[in-house]
Amino acid sequence: MPDGSLQGHSDALDLDLRWEHGELGWYDPATGRHITTFDDERSRADRAEAELIAAAARIAELEERLRSQNL
Repeated sequence: MPDGSLQGHSDALDLDLRWEHGELGWYDPATGRHITTFDDERSRADRAEAELIAAAARIAELEERLRSQNL
């Protein structure tokens, strides 16, 4: 490919297999989009969970500040 990545195609799966940036990945040739792996989804879920925990902690902090101001 022009960017230096290597790509092949699986007729059986109708998917492209691409080696880029030192990693192997599957791509949908119809959309050109990367097909996420289990590890990709787990990482995304872990980030979302960490953001949720941080948001809950911030809400608790703000609620406590409101309670202390109303007393």
